[in-house]
Amino acid sequence: MTKNGRKAKKMTIDELKEFIMKKMRKIDEETEFDFEEGFDIYDLIDAFPKIEKDIFKIDFDMENYDIEKEDLIGFNTIEEFSFLGVSAGGDWEMPVFFLLYVDHKNTLRGYVPTEGNVFNKKTKAAFGNDEEEDEKEAKKQGFNNYEDMEFDWNKLKEDIKNRIMIV
Repeated sequence: MTKNGRKAKKMTIDELKEFIMKKMRKIDEETEFDFEEGFDIYDLIDAFPKIEKDIFKIDFDMENYDIEKEDLIGFNTIEEFSFLGVSAGGDWEMPVFFLLYVDHKNTLRGYVPTEGNVFNKKTKAAFGNDEEEDEKEAKKQGFNNYEDMEFDWNKLKEDIKNRIMIV
């Protein structure tokens, strides 16, 4: 874990789902998420201000988001660290990967990994927001253009393991 690492609570995917449901029911007793059919991620972000603060350190739009299980997207566990992986971006943007997890203080938080993710590290924005700078950054990262870029799941996983510690 790095010097500025984050601390997360050890839990299973089922425990994470239950945690989310309990927290959401405190806000709205009628709340029901169907974790198998999908749910509105906006409800979680709106309910937990720290998530918004955490994930929007990178400028991207939530217009299109994906939480269906694929690689690190959806509910996952890495070495006893359970999280909800999300891919999101506007129609004009390359999607950005982020995750939601429970920290050591029992707060739902967000984290945007840097390594393996697809955003302009210089402008701290999703690719597609600044054509000129995006092309420069893509070439710097070894791609012909930013539209050729994809998530590097192995690097994302390593970033998560190096940044978040189970306590």
